[in-house]
Amino acid sequence: MDISTPRLNVKDYYVNFTETKEELIDKFSMFNKVHVGYYDAMYREDEGSDFHWTFIGQK
Repeated sequence: MDISTPRLNVKDYYVNFTETKEELIDKFSMFNKVHVGYYDAMYREDEGSDFHWTFIGQK
């Protein structure tokens, strides 16, 4: 995927989408879950939200 905005121009960008917290936990089930959280920001009005799940696990 290529991404082009007034601020960014990225070629060959690969994204692994996860829609829910439960899907994230399942995706990383090979690890012991330590913490699941998220962060969200909106830096520019013309770009929208930057919501991201985070997973911290232990092997």
